[in-house]
This record gives sequence, C-alpha cells and structure tokens, in this order.
Amino acid sequence: MGKQTIREEKICLNCGAEVSLRYCPACGQQNIEPKLSLADLIQDLIHDLTHFDGKFFSTVKLLIKKPGFLTTEFIEGKRASYLHPVRMYVFTSALFFFLFYSFFVTVPEKKSDFVNAMSKEELFDKLNQFHKDTAHLTLAQGYIISNKADTLYNLNDVDQFNKLKDTVASMSDVIFKVDPGDSSLVELDSRFESLKDYDKFQKALPDSTQDGFMESFWQRKTIRIKEYFKKDLENAWFEQLSRFIHRFPTLLFISLPLLALVLKLFFFRRKGLGYAVHGIFLLHLYVFTFLSLLFYFTIIKLIAFVHFDVPGVFAPIVFFGVLFYGYKSFRNFYGLKRAKTIIYYSGFLFFSLLTVLLLFIFYIFFILIKL
Repeated sequence: MGKQTIREEKICLNCGAEVSLRYCPACGQQNIEPKLSLADLIQDLIHDLTHFDGKFFSTVKLLIKKPGFLTTEFIEGKRASYLHPVRMYVFTSALFFFLFYSFFVTVPEKKSDFVNAMSKEELFDKLNQFHKDTAHLTLAQGYIISNKADTLYNLNDVDQFNKLKDTVASMSDVIFKVDPGDSSLVELDSRFESLKDYDKFQKALPDSTQDGFMESFWQRKTIRIKEYFKKDLENAWFEQLSRFIHRFPTLLFISLPLLALVLKLFFFRRKGLGYAVHGIFLLHLYVFTFLSLLFYFTIIKLIAFVHFDVPGVFAPIVFFGVLFYGYKSFRNFYGLKRAKTIIYYSGFLFFSLLTVLLLFIFYIFFILIKL
C-alpha cells in the first residue's frame, strides 16, 4: 500500500476536501494516483481480506464470550475495532446458507430426491414402517438386523446403502403416497375441471349474472391450483417444499425488521433505544445463531463421514445453548433482572414464532397466487 504514489494535488478526488497528509480527513480516501497496476489491485485485495479476517475473528470471539456486549459497544460509538454488524450478518448468513444447501442438506424437488437424501436412520425408520408387522428390525453400528439374528443390510457398504434406497423407493406408494381425497386443495370448486369449462359456463349465463372481476379472478386461480396439484399431487408438494426451503433466507431477512419492531414496542419507554438499536441487537443474535448452526451441521457431517453414531442429546444441547445465549443477551444488553428477562424473552420467542408462522402463511398465499 505504501508504494502507491501520493498525488501532488492536495484536493481529495472523492469529496473535494483539502488533504494535508495521505488520507482525506472528510471521507478517509487515500490521496493517491488513480492509475493502478495489477500489483496494486492484488495488494489492495490482500489488505482488505486480511483486515476483514482480523476483525471478523476478533469480533466473533467477543460475540460468543460476551452476549450483548457488541451491541452495547456499537451504540456507544466504539465501532472501528469491530466488524460492522450488517457486514457480519451478510457474510455469516451467506456462508451458512451456501454450505447448508451445498453440503449439509439436499433439498428434494421430487419424491425420488427425497428418498436419495435420507440418512441411514431415516431410511431405517421407513423400512421399519413396512416391516413392523412381519419382523423386528434393529439398527446397530450401521447394520440393519432382522429379529436380532439376520443382517439385512450393511449400511457402511455403499452398494448395500444404495440398495436400501432402492428398496425404500420401491415402497414409496405405501409409505409416501398422498391420498388426493385427503387434500382440500384438490377439492376446491369441484364444479369446474378446467378453465375451458368455466369459460363455457360463464358464456352461457346472461351478462348481468356473470362473475365480476374479483369473482372471476378467484375462480380461475382456484381452477389453476386444482389442476396443478391434481396433475402430480405427491411431486407437487415436494416441489413447493423445495421452493420454500430455498426462499427461507429471504423470509428470515424479512423477519428481522419485524422483530425489531416487536422489541421497540417492548421497550418503548426506554430512552435512547431507537428502532435501529434493536435491529443491531438482532443482527448480533442472528449471527450467533448462524455460527451455532454452522458448528452443529459441520459436526454432524464429520460424524456421519466417519460412520459414528450421534448422541441423541447433541441437537438439544445446541438448541438450548442458542436459547440460553439469547436469554443472556437480553439480560446483559437491556439490563434486566432475571424475572423480567424471562418474561420479556419468553414474549420475544412467542412473537418470533408467530412472525415465522405469519410469513409462512403469506408465502403459501403468494405461491398459490402465482400458480
């Protein structure tokens, strides 16, 4: 960085302010010649990466060790030493969801994908459903044993693992079948089987009794929904599930300003706690959650790679660890006593679940409208 030539002119190219030294006192830009060589670009890139890495890891260390501390530091104006919470959220969420969709979870778009993505334990459960009346199956150290004597599958063997997938897939009509009669969606407006039938019916009516704009819109939308799900009901559900999972990061991002509003209403009497402050608090909380889930899924993946059975308490430990961290963050940042912290935090969790539920309902409505 130091080898780049300082301009003789003492006027900042970025903001026009007078520059006496290397950096502009108004905007912070270096007063260097705008022409850059390839070496300059590489040097700038290394500088930005090393500074980002240094701030990121030191900030994460404090985030984990001192719940609520970083938010307090931020609102007190102590910001230069830490990675900005927005940048931190963008980086950790992007990293988490990239790894989540690429390595941790295979999102099924149809029934066959769902079977291929199942773990040993899930495949065993589905197989056990089919055999529950004829044999007692046991899963031990990757072996599926029938009646404590006969080994049906060695799941540590790739060929036998794939054979089990084929077996479960062949039983999909029994295990995964969705009865169209149980779906209210395919029963919507059973008078019309197609848009053609509806249009024909409307044309046969006098103009004064035909459906208006809104009635026609909803009738046509209902018919499209029914046609979509009746075409292939089982795979249609998997397709919509896949779309929802891939759009979950967007829904999670939308939930952030909504929950910040909830916190603003909770603490509306607190002076100095504006809407943005609650947003910063939630950003740090979200980042810790992403890092915890990243740790959990990484450990699960490594354990599965070495064929080691995962203790059943591991997931609850991570889950309650995140909940406890949220409690500590609430208590430390908002300065509440234990009883009040429990009340406020419980209320926040309730509204968090309610917000996610409402966003899910809105998403389903939006998807159905688009069909």
